[in-house]
Amino acid sequence: MSINEALRGARGQIVWILALAISTTAIIYLERLDIGAPEATVKPDHFHTTDATLTAETVRMLAEAEVRFAETPNDPEAAAFLLLAVTVAVEAGSINEATGRARVKSISDLAAMAGPEWQPLVVWTAMAFPEQP
Repeated sequence: MSINEALRGARGQIVWILALAISTTAIIYLERLDIGAPEATVKPDHFHTTDATLTAETVRMLAEAEVRFAETPNDPEAAAFLLLAVTVAVEAGSINEATGRARVKSISDLAAMAGPEWQPLVVWTAMAFPEQP
C-alpha cells in the first residue's frame, strides 16, 4: 500500500483531527479574548424602591389578586396569585411585612388542610413569611 492510498483511506480521521485542532484553537482564542463586562444598570436597592409607579402597580395587582381569591377561595391557582402579589407588594415596599403576613394567613390556614396541590403554597408561605420567635 502506498502513502497516497493510506492517506485516502484515513481521510475521515485526518479531517476529524484537523477539525479538533481548529476548534481547540478557536476556544483558546475566545477564552483569552477580553470583551469587558457590561456595566450594571440596576441599582442595588431595586426591590425596596418607593417609586410611585411601582407602588401603584403592586397595589393594583394585590387588589386584583384579592378579588380573584375571594371569588374562588378553594382554587390553588388563585391562592398562588394572591401569595405572589402579597410577596411582591412587601418586597416593593407597598405594604409592610406585618400586613403581608396578615393577608396570607387565610392562604396558609387553607393550604395546611388542603390536598397535595396546595403543598407548594405551604412551602412558599413559610419561605416568604417565616415564623418569627
